[in-house]
Amino acid sequence: MCGVIGVVGVENAARYAYIGLKNYLQHRGQESAGIRVYDGRGYGSKIGLGLVHAVMREDEAQHLRGNCSVGHVRYSTSGGLENAQPVINGHLAVAHNGNHVNYHKALRVLRKDRGINWIGKEKSDTQVLTELIATSSKDSIEDAIIESLSIAGPTYSLVIQYKDNLYVARDPRENRPLYIGNFKEGYAVASEERCLRMMGASEIEGVAGGKLIVLGSDSRKEIDFAQASPKRCAFEELYFAHPGERGEPDPQLFGKYIREMRVNAGMRLAREHPSKADLIIPILNSGYYAGIGYSIGSGVPLSVAALERVPGYIKRTFIEPTTTQRIIGVYMKFKGNKEAVVGQRVGLVEDTIVRLTTSSGLVQILRRAGAQAIDFRVAAPPIRWPCFYGVDFPERKELMAARLTVKEIEQYLRLRHFGLFDDRSHLIQLVRGKVLTLEDYQKIVHKSIKKNMNYLVQAGYEVNVDNLDLDSFTLGYLSFEGMLESMGMDPSEYCLACFSHGENDNKIPLQDRYWDIDIKQKWFRQALKV
Repeated sequence: MCGVIGVVGVENAARYAYIGLKNYLQHRGQESAGIRVYDGRGYGSKIGLGLVHAVMREDEAQHLRGNCSVGHVRYSTSGGLENAQPVINGHLAVAHNGNHVNYHKALRVLRKDRGINWIGKEKSDTQVLTELIATSSKDSIEDAIIESLSIAGPTYSLVIQYKDNLYVARDPRENRPLYIGNFKEGYAVASEERCLRMMGASEIEGVAGGKLIVLGSDSRKEIDFAQASPKRCAFEELYFAHPGERGEPDPQLFGKYIREMRVNAGMRLAREHPSKADLIIPILNSGYYAGIGYSIGSGVPLSVAALERVPGYIKRTFIEPTTTQRIIGVYMKFKGNKEAVVGQRVGLVEDTIVRLTTSSGLVQILRRAGAQAIDFRVAAPPIRWPCFYGVDFPERKELMAARLTVKEIEQYLRLRHFGLFDDRSHLIQLVRGKVLTLEDYQKIVHKSIKKNMNYLVQAGYEVNVDNLDLDSFTLGYLSFEGMLESMGMDPSEYCLACFSHGENDNKIPLQDRYWDIDIKQKWFRQALKV
């Protein structure tokens, strides 16, 4: 999942691309950022690793003169600076959000038909697509792009710069969002509607699947190259898309309002998994509106102050590239408010659980702050299957719900609630395939205290193993049906493969950790019917 932007027909286009990336798309990628601009005579670019403001300052972007610009923010599913975007090849600059499933087919075309052999040099799917376009024998750039997309396959939302024009395309599955609007004297394109609206664009609309739009300084041409057949990403609605800051209008995604969807999911979650909590704590920022919905549905007051985000920390821990960085990020980002939670039973509302990193850390943060009991609620079903369309969980071994049942995850987090250290392998070993009794918990917690490996004891709290209350920690996920109904998802128009909604449960054995690429693509195409 990345963020793309394009601006054409506007003086200082690179500056506006910079503003859009830094202020409104940074949450979509924080590993690299880049901008390229064309001034009618030549190109200027700035591409590097890190957040947008670390790669370039606004005044540096403003010095990239020209009225046609393309930009990108990336979170890494693989690679480093060599995979930063836009990918540049002569007049071409390609900014891509998605993941081409026909990667190996495209490599074979380049090798066998065009004499390009990259053996020993792994290339990103965006680099492969760019090379396909650059080496196409088609007479026009439009035909070269369409031919290349048919080879590379979904999924993609693309902004391509070629000289002083932008070429905008979205795959027929409409899996990743892409929006276009009138901007000043020209046009702007971005991954999210909110970005364009906050920049001041008008007449904003979603780019239809299977459509290539050619944008010039004062021209717009549309080419239909495939019939749209939507399989939109459910994870975008649950987590990735920005709900906007408080006081802003509710942003749209896939024709629906983001905040409204997430509030509805929280309300449904409250009905499915009631809580005895004294207060409801939403996990900021992406869990905020689900938390509001849960508070409304349960009648329990909401407390944003009980779990504070540390000022100045803007990164998303989910898209940090390593486990260590994600764990450290949780403790850097959040701080429990002792005055609000001490002695309280709290209802903690999260948007999703993927790896369990954030959830596990937050249990410790709130317990160290003095929370007596936690009802952990998740406004999405368990994510059990990987995504090959560009979300950063391409292997099942990373997904906690693929390794443990919901009951085992509850036991894992309950052990964390009782003070055990965040030792992932050890905790999985303790709970996998087991139904822990009170006596089991007492033995495990007693052992952690004896070995000085209990964070509650180290923080000065008294842990009496004879008085452990299993009801002091509970876990509840929103059901699959509850997600579809509360968020208005038509299963025929959404990609729901990561939730393993019954259709693919028996296609690949649960114990498989590393899949052959052909098996991956076969299963994935079946899940999305591509």
